[in-house]
Amino acid sequence: MKKFLFFTIVIIFLSKNGWAAFNETVAGARPVGMGDAFVAIADDGNAVNYNVGGLGRIDNIQIELTKAMQFAGLVNYNHIGLILPLGRIGALGASFGLLSESSKIYNERELILSYGRSFSIISTGMSLKFFSTKYDEKIESVANNPYFAKTSANALSIDWGLLVQPANGLSVGFFADNLLPANVSISKDEEDKVPTKIGLGLAYKLEAIAPSAQQKSMRELLSRTQCAMGIDHRNGEMELHLGAEVGVYESFAIRGGYATKSGANSNSTISFGASWVLPIQSIRLRLDYAFQMLMSDLQDNTSHRVSTNLFF
Repeated sequence: MKKFLFFTIVIIFLSKNGWAAFNETVAGARPVGMGDAFVAIADDGNAVNYNVGGLGRIDNIQIELTKAMQFAGLVNYNHIGLILPLGRIGALGASFGLLSESSKIYNERELILSYGRSFSIISTGMSLKFFSTKYDEKIESVANNPYFAKTSANALSIDWGLLVQPANGLSVGFFADNLLPANVSISKDEEDKVPTKIGLGLAYKLEAIAPSAQQKSMRELLSRTQCAMGIDHRNGEMELHLGAEVGVYESFAIRGGYATKSGANSNSTISFGASWVLPIQSIRLRLDYAFQMLMSDLQDNTSHRVSTNLFF
């Protein structure tokens, strides 16, 4: 009975806040700390999830691990990403994410296999995505519910991305996710399609203007600072992302971001983050943390995200 009540509460809570299967991109702590304004940056293990067009510009092997807890642990997310550069012929990427809620009645998995290549100032890439959702058929509220024609669903789709660097320090990114219709419904009468999402982003690295600063400390600070913005459209809703990243020292950076969504499920979030880079022989280890707050009247409206990144 307790599981039934909790399951009901989870479904009501998620539906009121615009949640649907594979509703949002969730990956590393670095993009989240910048308000998800990462489309025109896409220069690390998060490129597969935010803009596969950035893959072709990555020239070192990267492994990314993320653990996220949202809404006081009501929703949990685990992610692993891998990027393997292949020299002139481009780069391969892979990503696997597992999202679940705390009662373990429902979970969803997303596997992405990607390829990207750079052509002068343009880099582009494509991904093949596999979606999977599953409900625990042992739970009475699932087994005896006529809505559930089945307790699991699988589908696939593709992503496309583009990254252009038209001027020193300036990047322009574009992506189109879920271009093929993917139905993950467990009902015979209704469809639950993963919506197509398209977006555009701009990023500017202040290292382009750093030489103009008179003080050495200011030149170094500017050389490690970048600002970004992005706008995307999904399911009739528009979302604006703003973010900045400042490398206070060579091994330590801080981030901040803001995002606002307009439409039927309008909301806003603010986020903060930081990272610390540790050199370990020939490997670089970067630890990222992000704190995100949903600007609403929910009691548990915060999320925490921790990522470990290895650069070879």
